[in-house]
Amino acid sequence: ADCQERSTGFSLLHTAVVCRQEAMVDHLATSFPGLLGAQDRRGRSALHLAAITRNPSAYGLCVDLTTR
Repeated sequence: ADCQERSTGFSLLHTAVVCRQEAMVDHLATSFPGLLGAQDRRGRSALHLAAITRNPSAYGLCVDLTTR
């Protein structure tokens, strides 16, 4: 199934990061770790978007889960 928004290529995890939905970021990243490597149409991961949008909670979670 295609779970990416067509115009931006955002996955559900990308969207949760940008919308600052920390509980959803935690749930998606933990339940579907493959989403951590998903890239949008510009090649950015959820970690990149967390940094760009200055979302320290999502950034820390993505770093922790990526380095496991």
